[in-house]
Amino acid sequence: MLCDEKYIACIGSREISTEVAEALNMLGTYIVESGTVLISGNAKGSDQAFANGGNSIDPTMVMLYLPWATYEKQAIKEGNRIIDVSLIDKVPVRKARFEKLASDHHPAWNKLTQGVHRLMLRNAAIIAKADLVLAYPSKNKQGGGGTGHGIRIANTLGKSILDLSKVLNIESVKSEIAKISNLQ
Repeated sequence: MLCDEKYIACIGSREISTEVAEALNMLGTYIVESGTVLISGNAKGSDQAFANGGNSIDPTMVMLYLPWATYEKQAIKEGNRIIDVSLIDKVPVRKARFEKLASDHHPAWNKLTQGVHRLMLRNAAIIAKADLVLAYPSKNKQGGGGTGHGIRIANTLGKSILDLSKVLNIESVKSEIAKISNLQ
C-alpha cells in the first residue's frame, strides 16, 4: 500500500435491481481504473456489485472490511485486501474509536447482538478510511439501514458523500471520482 493512495467507500442496500447492480458495477470498474482503492463491506447487493466491477480490473485494488473472517467468503477474490474487523479487539484504541463512532450513530446500540455490533464497527472503519463515500441507501429501511448508519458516520467525519439513490448519473459520479483520484 502506498501512502498517497486514495480510497472510495462503496456502500449500499442489499436489495437492488439488476439495473442498479449494473450501474454500481460500472462505477466499481471506473474507481479501480482511476487508480483509486475501492473499499466496501462485502455484503450482498450494492457492496458486491461495486466490488465485482473493481475485481474485473484489479482485485488488489479492492479492500474488503469484513465483520468476521468468513463473512460472504464466496465473494472474496484472490488478491483482495482483507481487513478482518473482528481483530480490532487486539488494538484497544482503534476499537474504542470505531465503537464510539458506531454506537453514537445507531439508535439502539445496546440492543444489538455481537454480530450486528461487528457489522456496525465495520461501517465505521470503512467510512473512517474513505476520501469519498458512494452510497446507495435502502429506501425501505427506517433510517436507511446499515447504509444510513454509514452516511451518518460520514456526515460526522465531514466526508464527501454521493447519495446514488438520488442521483445515479454515471457521468457526474465519474466526475466526482476523478476529482478524488486527481484525474482532473
